[in-house]
Amino acid sequence: MLIFGTECLNYLTPYETGMRWSLLAVRFVIIAISLATTLILLLTVVPLATGGLDIQVPEGQQVQWHMSGDVVEAEVSVNIHNGGYFDIEDFTLSVNMTEMDGTHLATSSSVPTDLKAGKWTTATLPVRIDLNSLTPEQKSDIIFNGTEVKMALGLDSYFGLRFIHLTVNGAGNQTMEIPPMISNLSIDPAQLRLESTGAGYALVQPYSFGASDLVTGKTIQVAVSISNSSAVIGSASQSFTVETYNSGELRVPLSNSTAEELFTHDATLHVDATATLDGMSLSRTVIYEWTAPIHNFGIYNVQLNGYQLAVEYGFMASSQLQGRFVTVDMQITDSVGQIGQGTDSFTISSNNYRYVYMTISPATALRLAGNADDWTITATISADGFTGQIVRTYHWNGGI
Repeated sequence: MLIFGTECLNYLTPYETGMRWSLLAVRFVIIAISLATTLILLLTVVPLATGGLDIQVPEGQQVQWHMSGDVVEAEVSVNIHNGGYFDIEDFTLSVNMTEMDGTHLATSSSVPTDLKAGKWTTATLPVRIDLNSLTPEQKSDIIFNGTEVKMALGLDSYFGLRFIHLTVNGAGNQTMEIPPMISNLSIDPAQLRLESTGAGYALVQPYSFGASDLVTGKTIQVAVSISNSSAVIGSASQSFTVETYNSGELRVPLSNSTAEELFTHDATLHVDATATLDGMSLSRTVIYEWTAPIHNFGIYNVQLNGYQLAVEYGFMASSQLQGRFVTVDMQITDSVGQIGQGTDSFTISSNNYRYVYMTISPATALRLAGNADDWTITATISADGFTGQIVRTYHWNGGI
């Protein structure tokens, strides 16, 4: 099975995705405690601010992430208590987000706020990740694979009638997992099936994936290209609006000769699948051993009895067809035109030896008797969710 993303073993539901994003508030509680501890140590040397600062993130705060264009953003409310004797001016909180290897992702800061002495003040800290500012690899990871980031709070402010300028950076490093926006994108070649489209034949490839609320409403393209050992045999794509859960089918049109080859012969197929969102693509290739549904189809004998043809035929069926109720529609033509048509319906087994009976006109019976010719026999085998066609040449010896 072809599965994109890191959540291939345990499906990540949209609810769980939202919960993981909302863990930002929990991480900020831990960071705020660390920052407050740092401030207590620093402010012991600031006589005018001996009351210190108390920084708290409201317990149970649910952070709501949303996406505006290509910017992922949220807001965290932070309560600050100025326990000193003087106002604190231009108090600014900042958050720095980096990947685990230290690569910078984003930095955001609150609006400078004055903290009144002896009062609690609520500051709003925006957290913004501009996907356009990231490398293509970083952006693709966040969309399709998710990533793990380190967060640190910083502080900048003036104390003691602006005589003291205090800056604290990198307090309380915490890690947070950012889940993929597109999760469990599954394109399973084992579900490939051959179907008639009316005008021809197609390989039908099902797909499915989940999406976080951040990207619902955006446009995604899912594409697949299938090739055998010598050439590309077909490709297809779909573009649609992302929902919380998405599933569908890609129909890869085939030539009649390719369809018949796959209908009756095994093949090694290369399935190339690509998902594209916001200009970012994730591609994978899987080699799949295609098992033909029909093997060794043969026309063994044709008998003319009055105005009736009895066509003896047989074939072996793969496990995907066994047990299904099928209809075999057979038509015979020669150099003059159509000779006859008949159907045979039955429950398919591994080995099938059957007859199709055709009633023909007296004129056709007279034309066939004693006149040898090469016939074209076309057999269309249909079952629920499956259709295939086989063409064979049969030498009629005139019924002698």
